[in-house]
Amino acid sequence: MLLGFLIYGAMVGLAAVLVAGRIGAASPNAAGFEVTVSVIAGALIGGSAFTGGTVTFVGAFFGAAFFAVLANALSILDIPSEWQQVASGVVVVIAISLHQARERAIESGA
Repeated sequence: MLLGFLIYGAMVGLAAVLVAGRIGAASPNAAGFEVTVSVIAGALIGGSAFTGGTVTFVGAFFGAAFFAVLANALSILDIPSEWQQVASGVVVVIAISLHQARERAIESGA
């Protein structure tokens, strides 16, 4: 687990250097909240749960890819960023609802 955090920290540092080089300035909020929400939503779509659980690399990859495609499609359609966030939130709520329904069905033996 410690190794995972070390790798995560190194990757965040590398990403920060790359973003600062690309935009020509460093800001602590350059890609903050939106990226964090997308990562969490991608993991949820990929099969994880808020209550704990495991997610596979393939599931997380396709969950993140789904949100990248969604964001790209909404940008191409010239949807305002506020509504893009609403759409992402709706997708997360639907994913959580489906996950809970599946868990209830498994518990009831259906």
